[in-house]
Amino acid sequence: MATDGSYASARDPRLLFGLGGCGDLEAGGELEVRWPWGGREGFPVPPPGRYATLQQGDGTPLP
Repeated sequence: MATDGSYASARDPRLLFGLGGCGDLEAGGELEVRWPWGGREGFPVPPPGRYATLQQGDGTPLP
């Protein structure tokens, strides 16, 4: 996938979600992701101030 647009420009393909102010999220906890096709997966909560890459199929399947 190309992320360049034209000379001296670029598009960022990432989707960024902030989790600030979510007092119930703690290290060792789990995030639930609901994918557009309907599946659900759990992922570990990332450390504060860090990016995490969540890829479909890499999490723990949820019922």
